[in-house]
Amino acid sequence: MLSNTVLVVVPCTNGGRLYGKGGKERSSRIPAELYRRILQVFPRGTYLFESRRGQHFKREYISREIARATRRVLGRAVSVHVLRYSRATDLLASTKRIKAVSRLLGHSAEATTLRYYVHYAFTDDDLFGGM
Repeated sequence: MLSNTVLVVVPCTNGGRLYGKGGKERSSRIPAELYRRILQVFPRGTYLFESRRGQHFKREYISREIARATRRVLGRAVSVHVLRYSRATDLLASTKRIKAVSRLLGHSAEATTLRYYVHYAFTDDDLFGGM
């Protein structure tokens, strides 16, 4: 791991864990400086990002807010899934590191990543390269 990044296990009273779809535990890497800034604004509490009532934000709320933000910026709503899919596709295309992308996505098997994210077709140039 690079020295300017940290593996985030969110400091909170639920044991410092992030949960994704199906209650699956997740982790994430973010720049160390960003993590320090987050802790300055959001001191250690129950949740890193919490509502005015001190509750965690629901997944549906986050999805809706991301769709609203992308609608304002891009002129169309983009789902969290589309952002995830786009990022994974870009990483695969630029790095060709299927195992690394699979782990980043939290897939338990690389076959899942291959099934959903690798869909490239060979172009004539790929196949015949200057013939």
